[in-house]
Amino acid sequence: MIEYDWNEAARCLARQVGNSPVLAGWGVARLRLVDDTAPNASTLDDGIPAVVAAFGSDAVCTDPRAREVIARVRQAMGQVTGMELGFAVNDTGAAWVLLAGADRQRYQTAVGKTMQHLLLEAALEDGIWDAWRAVYGLTPEVSGQPSSTAGSML
Repeated sequence: MIEYDWNEAARCLARQVGNSPVLAGWGVARLRLVDDTAPNASTLDDGIPAVVAAFGSDAVCTDPRAREVIARVRQAMGQVTGMELGFAVNDTGAAWVLLAGADRQRYQTAVGKTMQHLLLEAALEDGIWDAWRAVYGLTPEVSGQPSSTAGSML
């Protein structure tokens, strides 16, 4: 199994979230890890968990609501047997990234592994918006986001 510094990966992503107007706000992104050490770069699948990044543009160091959002996202991750791989805040404290993973060995087929990845991604997506609405006191109608349904399906 490849050793990977997930906290460093989260730090690099947190810097990008903090410096990019495109990534400002909150969201979830599925990550594909690439081995670029060989002449023909390929994705890493064997021994690597399915990885999803949840991110936010919040003042984590100064705003307790931001820390509450992160705590609630962590709870959502646990509902689908996800595990926290790494966490980081950017240099200014204005953006954060939580890397979540699921054990790829749990499913044997490519379809099963893809489904597991999608379930983790959906749970974090619902978790981040549910947390944001709960902490900041917004209803789904006001925020423009649909209400969560993935939690009831899992």
